[in-house]
Amino acid sequence: LARIGLEFTGMTPEEAAELTSTVDWTSTLLVPIPRNATHKQVSVDGVTGTLIQRPYAESPQFALLWVKDGIIYAISGLGTNSEGAIQMADSLP
Repeated sequence: LARIGLEFTGMTPEEAAELTSTVDWTSTLLVPIPRNATHKQVSVDGVTGTLIQRPYAESPQFALLWVKDGIIYAISGLGTNSEGAIQMADSLP
């Protein structure tokens, strides 16, 4: 299924096969990124997380995801000010 999904996003069958053979699927979480969304890695809570932003003019949204000590965390919200989410995450004990 992962190969099919990767091919659907534009990878060749060979590229998809190569990538899927290097992933430990027992400990990997797949996060779909919506079309017309941007994503970037950010420093959050002492680890690297992913910030996903959907810049729709009428209803912008964001989601911040990170894994720390084997626990998956997520904060999402409306608007474009994701800095508040990062500050909230950094304040966790």
